[in-house]
Amino acid sequence: MLAVVCLMCIVFGSHMISVYNKNAELKKQEQALLDELEEQEQRQADLEEQKIYVQTKKYAEEVAKSIGYVYPDEIIFKATN
Repeated sequence: MLAVVCLMCIVFGSHMISVYNKNAELKKQEQALLDELEEQEQRQADLEEQKIYVQTKKYAEEVAKSIGYVYPDEIIFKATN
């Protein structure tokens, strides 16, 4: 009878340790996923800001100037070497 009780304690003890380790692993995974969620939410906010910005006149002017367009009454001075 004592042997059965000792055997049950060993089995339940090892199972309890296994469950504890799995719980710790899942907590680490949960924290990593929460961190990633926070990063993605920040990225989404940044993309929303960029979406609004690319619809502005200022953005259109910057893109046009970068490819060489100017206003009709605008004079561009370039330095010569």
